[in-house]
Amino acid sequence: MSGREEWLKAAAQALSAGGLEAVRVEVLARDLSVTKGSFYWHFRDRPALLEAMLTRWEEAARSALEEAAGQPAPEQRIGSLFRQLARPTGGLSDAEVRAWARRDRAVAERVAEMERKRVVFLKEQLSELGASLVDAHRRAEAGYLAAIAWLERASRTPWMKSDYGAFVQDVFRLLLRVGPTASA
Repeated sequence: MSGREEWLKAAAQALSAGGLEAVRVEVLARDLSVTKGSFYWHFRDRPALLEAMLTRWEEAARSALEEAAGQPAPEQRIGSLFRQLARPTGGLSDAEVRAWARRDRAVAERVAEMERKRVVFLKEQLSELGASLVDAHRRAEAGYLAAIAWLERASRTPWMKSDYGAFVQDVFRLLLRVGPTASA
């Protein structure tokens, strides 16, 4: 019998490979070479599995934010957050979770809350570096949006993944330019 972790891992892989429709108990059981009864030992139903996947993503995202917050300097905290955005969180990439959120309002609300926490975190780091609150907020939003857009595009364009580090350095330089900025 497969354990809860194996089911969650298989479900995350299915979501990654084929979207939400691919997360089906019968298919997962076949992939794990077990009966559907094994699934029902660990989960009440498919919605319970999906909830467990989303909760795992949220917990991992919070943990990653706490890890970034534990860095000694604002520049290191910002860099840590951007590096973590490129890694799967709880077995799922943010791009996969955002695709899921486009189809499910409750998931969208939970993703929006995590994104809000990340932007506030970036804003706090930029403020600590001397940016005004308004400027810090604009830079935090722009930097975050640039990173997730890059990662979303890289999920469809594999050659881009290797350039994420250079891209982050460019965004990082723009974010850290603290001082008067030209108004648009």
